[in-house]
Amino acid sequence: MATWLIITLSIVGAIAVGVLGYLLYRKADKTSDDLQRRINKLENMFAAAGSTWMSELLEDIVVGDASAITTKMRDIFEADNTTEFFVEKVARPCAAFVRKYDADRKKAVK
Repeated sequence: MATWLIITLSIVGAIAVGVLGYLLYRKADKTSDDLQRRINKLENMFAAAGSTWMSELLEDIVVGDASAITTKMRDIFEADNTTEFFVEKVARPCAAFVRKYDADRKKAVK
Protein backbone atom coordinates (compact mmCIF):
# COMPACT_ATOMS: atom_id res chain seq x y z
CA MET A 1 0.00 0.00 0.00
CA ALA A 2 2.76 2.45 0.95
CA THR A 3 4.61 1.66 -2.28
CA TRP A 4 1.65 2.76 -4.41
CA LEU A 5 1.32 5.90 -2.34
CA ILE A 6 4.99 6.74 -2.87
CA ILE A 7 4.72 6.08 -6.62
CA THR A 8 1.53 8.17 -6.89
CA LEU A 9 3.05 11.05 -4.94
CA SER A 10 6.19 10.86 -7.09
CA ILE A 11 4.14 11.07 -10.29
CA VAL A 12 2.06 13.97 -8.95
CA GLY A 13 5.26 15.71 -7.81
CA ALA A 14 6.88 15.23 -11.21
CA ILE A 15 3.82 16.65 -12.95
CA ALA A 16 3.75 19.61 -10.55
CA VAL A 17 7.45 20.32 -11.16
CA GLY A 18 6.88 20.09 -14.92
CA VAL A 19 3.93 22.51 -14.80
CA LEU A 20 5.85 24.91 -12.55
CA GLY A 21 8.86 24.76 -14.88
CA TYR A 22 6.64 25.48 -17.87
CA LEU A 23 5.00 28.44 -16.13
CA LEU A 24 8.38 29.89 -15.14
CA TYR A 25 9.62 29.45 -18.72
CA ARG A 26 6.57 31.28 -20.10
CA LYS A 27 7.06 34.12 -17.58
CA ALA A 28 10.74 34.49 -18.52
CA ASP A 29 9.89 34.35 -22.23
CA LYS A 30 7.23 37.06 -21.84
CA THR A 31 9.64 39.25 -19.86
CA SER A 32 12.27 38.79 -22.57
CA ASP A 33 9.77 39.73 -25.28
CA ASP A 34 8.70 42.84 -23.35
CA LEU A 35 12.32 43.90 -22.92
CA GLN A 36 13.03 43.37 -26.63
CA ARG A 37 10.00 45.50 -27.56
CA ARG A 38 11.16 48.32 -25.28
CA ILE A 39 14.71 48.24 -26.63
CA ASN A 40 13.31 48.19 -30.17
CA LYS A 41 11.21 51.27 -29.40
CA LEU A 42 14.28 53.04 -28.02
CA GLU A 43 16.22 51.98 -31.11
CA ASN A 44 13.57 53.55 -33.34
CA MET A 45 13.71 56.76 -31.33
CA PHE A 46 17.49 57.02 -31.76
CA ALA A 47 17.15 56.28 -35.48
CA ALA A 48 14.56 59.05 -35.81
CA ALA A 49 16.91 61.38 -33.94
CA GLY A 50 19.67 60.60 -36.43
CA SER A 51 21.97 58.63 -34.15
CA THR A 52 22.53 55.65 -36.41
CA TRP A 53 25.43 54.35 -34.33
CA MET A 54 23.28 54.04 -31.20
CA SER A 55 20.29 52.64 -33.08
CA GLU A 56 22.52 50.00 -34.70
CA LEU A 57 23.95 49.09 -31.29
CA LEU A 58 20.45 48.66 -29.85
CA GLU A 59 19.42 46.62 -32.88
CA ASP A 60 22.40 44.33 -32.32
CA ILE A 61 21.38 43.97 -28.67
CA VAL A 62 17.81 43.02 -29.65
CA VAL A 63 18.93 40.32 -32.10
CA GLY A 64 21.73 39.18 -29.81
CA ASP A 65 24.62 39.71 -32.25
CA ALA A 66 27.51 39.44 -29.79
CA SER A 67 30.16 40.04 -32.45
CA ALA A 68 28.59 43.32 -33.59
CA ILE A 69 28.08 44.47 -29.99
CA THR A 70 31.72 43.74 -29.23
CA THR A 71 32.81 45.68 -32.31
CA LYS A 72 30.69 48.68 -31.31
CA MET A 73 32.09 48.63 -27.77
CA ARG A 74 35.61 48.33 -29.15
CA ASP A 75 34.94 51.44 -31.27
CA ILE A 76 34.24 53.40 -28.10
CA PHE A 77 37.09 52.06 -26.00
CA GLU A 78 39.70 52.31 -28.73
CA ALA A 79 38.76 55.83 -29.78
CA ASP A 80 41.44 58.46 -29.15
CA ASN A 81 38.91 60.58 -27.29
CA THR A 82 35.91 58.65 -26.01
CA THR A 83 34.00 61.78 -25.08
CA GLU A 84 34.42 63.20 -28.58
CA PHE A 85 33.38 59.85 -30.06
CA PHE A 86 30.21 59.79 -27.95
CA VAL A 87 29.42 63.43 -28.77
CA GLU A 88 29.86 62.84 -32.51
CA LYS A 89 27.98 59.53 -32.69
CA VAL A 90 25.19 60.05 -30.16
CA ALA A 91 24.88 63.48 -28.58
CA ARG A 92 25.24 65.74 -31.62
CA PRO A 93 22.65 63.91 -33.78
CA CYS A 94 20.23 63.90 -30.81
CA ALA A 95 20.86 67.61 -30.14
CA ALA A 96 20.16 68.43 -33.80
CA PHE A 97 16.92 66.46 -33.55
CA VAL A 98 15.91 68.36 -30.40
CA ARG A 99 16.64 71.74 -32.04
CA LYS A 100 14.53 70.79 -35.05
CA TYR A 101 11.78 69.42 -32.82
CA ASP A 102 11.69 72.60 -30.74
CA ALA A 103 11.61 74.79 -33.85
CA ASP A 104 8.76 72.75 -35.36
CA ARG A 105 6.87 72.89 -32.08
CA LYS A 106 7.21 76.66 -31.82
CA LYS A 107 5.89 76.98 -35.39
CA ALA A 108 2.92 74.76 -34.54
CA VAL A 109 2.03 76.81 -31.46
CA LYS A 110 1.98 80.11 -33.36
